[in-house]
Amino acid sequence: MRYEIASSFLTPEECAQLNGVTQYGYDNGQMTLGVNTTLRYTSRIDTTLYNYPQGVLDLAARVRAYCGVANYPIISGQGSDAIVTNYMPTGADIFAYKASQEPGTNSAQLWAFIVTQASESGGVQQINGIEYPVNVGDLYCYLTSENNQYTTAVLGATPRICWMFGNWVPAADWENGTIIFGG
Repeated sequence: MRYEIASSFLTPEECAQLNGVTQYGYDNGQMTLGVNTTLRYTSRIDTTLYNYPQGVLDLAARVRAYCGVANYPIISGQGSDAIVTNYMPTGADIFAYKASQEPGTNSAQLWAFIVTQASESGGVQQINGIEYPVNVGDLYCYLTSENNQYTTAVLGATPRICWMFGNWVPAADWENGTIIFGG
């Protein structure tokens, strides 16, 4: 499994701006409960509720270019413009799952993630049973349709906020390095 990470991809100021966008969406009903949860709120499900500011769209282009997927199709129906933000208060987790491949094409889902606010503890990404701790502002990505993932329960008073950017890619192109990360 290919897992890539760019430490400190975002500055603390950029993370704070994104946290403001997420908090505004949460406070103003622009997020819905995620699947199989009573606590995690997301912009993934109802794409009509969230209109991202230009800065978020610019960040999505920057992330996709860095991950080498700017010319690959975005994952439609998964957040507006395949951009998703999650707000996870105390007790929230992300259930264990493997995303689906694109029907009829066998394209894999590649998602890039940035945690912009960490909880006091918990909220740790697990992929195939292995923990992958990250710091606020780190960019990391992997094929979510080829690997099992889970995020542990958030603990403490500070909600975990994460941003995600998705593209369809041929799994082999990601795994064999044809798609260049960090370019």
